[in-house]
Amino acid sequence: MSGVIKDGKSSKQKKPLLKQHIFEEDLISPDSGDDYFLFEILKTTFVKKKYKEAIVQLNKLAGTNINDATRNRAYFYIGEAEYLLGNYENAVKIFVKIQDTYPVLAKKWLDSALDRI
Repeated sequence: MSGVIKDGKSSKQKKPLLKQHIFEEDLISPDSGDDYFLFEILKTTFVKKKYKEAIVQLNKLAGTNINDATRNRAYFYIGEAEYLLGNYENAVKIFVKIQDTYPVLAKKWLDSALDRI
């Protein structure tokens, strides 16, 4: 009897949490530039699952004068970190902001976050 409402909540099983996604261009350290700063933040915080620290550092980077491609990826990682911390409302706000840049990927994360709100 999947989906039965009990105490105001659905008993339907939620889909499993999504796993970290790292863009291919962020897997190898660039020599310099905006991508290098993003890579370093990811390496020291995000991949080590230090999501709160990653959010702070990524927001700082996104607020600087960096190229749009790097900024969009930084925002995507912020959305992921919020999601992985269980801050689904914050994650939704971020994924909505970048859904035009990453339509398929953002939709997947948006849908999963919305399922958990």
